[in-house]
Parts: sequence; structure tokens; C-alpha cells
Amino acid sequence: MFRYYVKEKEGRRLSRKTIVRTVIRNLIITVLAFIFVFGSLELALSLTTAEENPDNENLVFMGYEKTDRRSLYSAADPIVFLGLSDNGEKAPYPLINDLAATAEYDENTVDIVVIGDSFTWGEASLDRNELYWRQAELMLRSEGYNVRFRAVAIGGATGFEELEWLKNGIMEDLSPDLIVFGYVENDALKSGIFAEEVGEYNEIPYFRPIKNVLPHVYRRLAEFVNERTLYSGKYGDLDPHSKWTSVLVGETRENYENNFVAPLDAFSKENDVPVIVMTLPYLTNSRWLSELYKPLDEIYSDTGIHYYDLYPRFHKEYSGAKHKNCISVNSSNAHPGSASHYFYARFLTQTLKEDFADVIGGSAQKDLNSGLLAINDVMPGEIALTPVEIGEASSEYTFEYPDLSKPHKFGKYDIDPYCLTYPLNKDYVKLSLENPAEIGKVELNGAFSGAELYYTRIDPKKGYGDYTVFP
Repeated sequence: MFRYYVKEKEGRRLSRKTIVRTVIRNLIITVLAFIFVFGSLELALSLTTAEENPDNENLVFMGYEKTDRRSLYSAADPIVFLGLSDNGEKAPYPLINDLAATAEYDENTVDIVVIGDSFTWGEASLDRNELYWRQAELMLRSEGYNVRFRAVAIGGATGFEELEWLKNGIMEDLSPDLIVFGYVENDALKSGIFAEEVGEYNEIPYFRPIKNVLPHVYRRLAEFVNERTLYSGKYGDLDPHSKWTSVLVGETRENYENNFVAPLDAFSKENDVPVIVMTLPYLTNSRWLSELYKPLDEIYSDTGIHYYDLYPRFHKEYSGAKHKNCISVNSSNAHPGSASHYFYARFLTQTLKEDFADVIGGSAQKDLNSGLLAINDVMPGEIALTPVEIGEASSEYTFEYPDLSKPHKFGKYDIDPYCLTYPLNKDYVKLSLENPAEIGKVELNGAFSGAELYYTRIDPKKGYGDYTVFP
């Protein structure tokens, strides 16, 4: 039999009670030390990576300058967000102006309205033409379908807010023949923000002494306890990475069903307009997303709403290294990147052709996209881009580059000038074509000092632009 003895300096044998206390104390110290070392090592690795990688936290704000809410009606920016009225009051719904500036629509055009949050708005996207609803229109019109997509979206919106937009003028103003909702996991929350509604973690009183001394360790211990207590009820469980594996449970699910799904179903039937709800996955190997979406099948099964879960196919097609750098916008911003938007567009296009042929009509078997060489998106957004002549063979524009040497303001955020030079690390102008086209020559005239020309393209094998810059 193995016996464990702990002796004091005088050599006296300790009591069993003292031995137990000593063992427990040493065990706790060992565990805390392990957590602290592991946490510190993780933090050090993260800091080292951030220092070595130019894709630092500033990149979270990429693309914001194109939709500065303080200058929504700036003529310098062709992408005008209509979130505010002329007198500064909030408009009934945030309509993003048509990106297809040169497309020709007629009385036979099928209007499709896509409603969502930052995923649909295009947060941090460098080229708005890569957004899924824009690509879906390009794809369908290239096959001869006379359709027009319009987006009503803004970052942080919940499903409940989106439903209110639908009820407040969209039917009268846009006359949609079909409505599409993009589902993101926070849509079911009243506030739309996990930290506000759920709380990052509960305060753990008996861990409080180490909170100020070892905050990183405290947070880990608090999350560990909360994973097994708080979130197992109303908001579902947490996985080891502190992600909600279920949102649609308890009061949250009841609220979502009663105050979003049921009213939306009634609205669809009353107006005789089909409604699609489709998930917008942005992680390829994620039990978290799979669990988040799972209740939706049952929730929508007894309604007239057409629900589609894109995750299984997204996981199958995009797992692996081939697409990983374009699943998200960049290493610091997890919003959908070009690969994800391309996937959503293909899925939506295929679904419309297969399940809603009676809505979108037949194909004219000819490309209905404009053949004009038109620019419809720019970076930075303050460029005073003015068309001189737009044609099929050539086009001419004039522009002035703004002074962006100081931090750039977007709402409460100060955008670091570095963001406006990424990925070239120098001042640049990004001009995006409304339709993909082969360009033979580009001429730059004016007061340029060592101007250089680069271009990006849609990879013919991948089907999307992979952020590669060619000199």
C-alpha cells in the first residue's frame, strides 16, 4: 500500500486533515499555474503573430469608409446608404442603392429584395460587387433572367428589426416579387448582441481575489464554470471555445417563433409573396454553427416560409486549404469574404431556378448584363469620381484623391490610415467595374507622383476574386 507523508521541518508527522488540505492546495496551485502559463503563452503567441502579420486588428474596419453614416448622401460615393432621411431622422428601412447603375430594367423585371444585417450590407468588403445578392443578379441576368436584386440591410440588425423594415414601406416602395432573409445567429436575440443580452460571463465570487491579479486566469475560470451552469438553460450550452451551441432555446426560441417567424409567415400569405430564409455560414468545420442552425428546421417546418440551411453543403465544399483565405474578409474580420459570398450567390441562384421558376420566369437565353465599362464602386469612398464618357470599348472618369493622412472617422471609430493603404502599404485608389470585363489598357493622366497600376481579377477556377493583386 502506498502511503503519502508530508513532514514539517521538525520532522513531525502531519495529521490526515492537514495532508488532505496540502494536497488540495498544491493541486489548485498546479492547475492555476498551468492555466496561467497556457493563457500567457497563448497571449504571447497572439501578440507575436499580430506584430509579424500586417493583417492586424485595424483590418477589422476595412471597408467602413465606403459607408460613413455621417455623409450618406455624398455625391462622391456611388454607394449611397439610405439609412437616414434628409432631416437626419431614421428612415423606415436602410436601402442600399442599386449597384447595377447601367442595367436596363422594364415592366417585366422580377424584383427580389434581400434583407439582412452586416453580412448582407457587406461590412468590410473592398468590392461591393462581390456581395452575394449582387452576384446573384449578375449570374441570373447572364443567363437571360430579367431580375433585379435590391438589398435592405445594416450591420447589427436583428430579425425583429428586419421584420419591421418589411412592414414599413418596402412592399409599397419596392414591390418585391420575392423576399430573401439572410439568417445570422444573432437574429434571434432581441438586441442582436450576445454580450448585451446574455453577458460575456457571470461574476464568480470565490474567484474574485484573483480577478485583479490574474485577469486572464479569472476569465478562463469564469467561462469554465459558466459553460456548465448559466448557458445550459435559457441560452443553450457553450463549447470549449465559449461559443453558444444553441441560441434558439427557452425564452429566446419562444420569442423568435412568436415575434418573427409567425408574423413573417402571416405577412407572406397576406401579401402573396414568397419568402426565403437562408442561413449564411462563415465557418467550415464548426459544430457550433451546425447546432445553432439545427432548431430552424423544426421552427419553419409548419410555416409557408421556404427555409434553407446552407451549412452542410458549405462545409462539404469549402473545408480544406483551397478556399480558407477567402472564407472571411481578412484575418482580423470574420465577416464573409469573397469565397463565402460566391457560395451564397450560387446557392441562391440555383434555388431560384429550381424552386421558384414560376416567380423569376423563363430565360431569354442571352446576357442581359450591360456591356458598358462602368465603375460602380470605389475606395476610398470620398473619391470624387465623375464619369466623362462610358462606352462598351472604353470609358473615361475623373477623380480627386482626398486627404486621408489623419485617422478616418466612421461613427465612433477612428480608422487608422493604415487601413486605407492595405494591401499595398501605400496610398491607392481602387476602382471596381460593375461587370467583369477584359481590360487591354488603362491610361492615367494628371498630377501623379510615381503612380503604379495593379489589378485584381475573378479567378476562373475558383469563381471569385481571391484578393490577389497583380502588378
